[in-house]
Amino acid sequence: MGIRILHLSDLHISSREDNSFTILRNSILKYIQEKNVEADIIAFTGDIIDRNDQTAFPIAIEFFKSLLEICNLESNRLMIVPGNHDMKRDDTLRNILDPEKIKFDEYVKENWAYLKVRMQGYSDFVKELGIADKKEFEDGYGVKIVQIGGKTICFNLLNSAWSSRGNDDYRSLAVGRWQLEKNRAELEKITNKDIVITMLHHPLAWLTDVENNMMRDYLCHHGKLGSYLLLHGHIHDSKTQREMTPAGGFTTLITGIGYPKAEEREANQPKICECKFSIYDIDIENNMVDNFCLTSTTQGDFVPDTRLYNGSEDGHYKFPLGSMQEITMKGQENECMELDPVPVINCWSGRTEEFDLLSKENTNVIAISGVGGQGKTALAAKFMRETPVTFCKGLFESNSQKIYI
Repeated sequence: MGIRILHLSDLHISSREDNSFTILRNSILKYIQEKNVEADIIAFTGDIIDRNDQTAFPIAIEFFKSLLEICNLESNRLMIVPGNHDMKRDDTLRNILDPEKIKFDEYVKENWAYLKVRMQGYSDFVKELGIADKKEFEDGYGVKIVQIGGKTICFNLLNSAWSSRGNDDYRSLAVGRWQLEKNRAELEKITNKDIVITMLHHPLAWLTDVENNMMRDYLCHHGKLGSYLLLHGHIHDSKTQREMTPAGGFTTLITGIGYPKAEEREANQPKICECKFSIYDIDIENNMVDNFCLTSTTQGDFVPDTRLYNGSEDGHYKFPLGSMQEITMKGQENECMELDPVPVINCWSGRTEEFDLLSKENTNVIAISGVGGQGKTALAAKFMRETPVTFCKGLFESNSQKIYI
């Protein structure tokens, strides 16, 4: 029996929003109801409201209650972590949130009473939904255990938004060793856990370098948090990343409604277009994950996102659920790879000779070189989408600088 997770993020609900955003949220509910999406877990990775609009929390409560009802789930199957937009924005906190100070746990402990004030709206929200059965859940972190089909699923919830200062958060945020250690102690009490799934709002790249390295160590190391999957939002995308170290590895899954900004949209493209959410089917027995991504049309309806990876023309992309035992690496290097969607080439002409060269047997490495604009990416994408599956893996990465060791 598999486990199905419905992953939503970055709703950015506002009491001042136009009606198109309401239509989009209703489209999410409509899709789930009409397609009879039988989710076991609803995972939401932050930015419930927009710019800490406290008057929008009641709208959010109604949405999540409707979502739970349609999915026929109790509130204990709803996992939520806060985003930076869910935190009160107060300039007086900027000095307290100095990146050089918040890296010390004692400093955070001394000032936590002040920091908790900015989370009051979020705390009231989770209490109203009935998902704050422990005090730490009101603060946006903790460990939740769910039994599904005889499997013990552990959700490692982390608050990366408490340290948000505003528009200069990149590479300056902190989760804090205190959070990681508290959750590690809770996970240690569970001896029969089948899988650990970590949730937080921000990508790890938004943490300080020290926090980033510490998080990767905790998530990869099965003696600490040992996560197989990391779910996050914030960047309003649907990419997949794979992290590997000698101690273990995890896969990052990203999603987000996150209405695209004007400069990120094509001419005359409505704001509710290309908003995303995902459905994950996790097969623990066979060590596989089916990632089904959906995107919104210009009318706000949700359809499968077909611009993904080779063999994912129906919106599904399958990959192995990595474990510590399966990863073998020499030395102590960490490797992170960010995967991009394989472009869909709608207009194609010629290039028969080049395509035949790519399809040649007994070829281990092929380099496609040339000046910009000659169609190198189009040729590679066409090859990946149309070549019969003769390889054990197919990855598309459009910028080699994203792969680092």
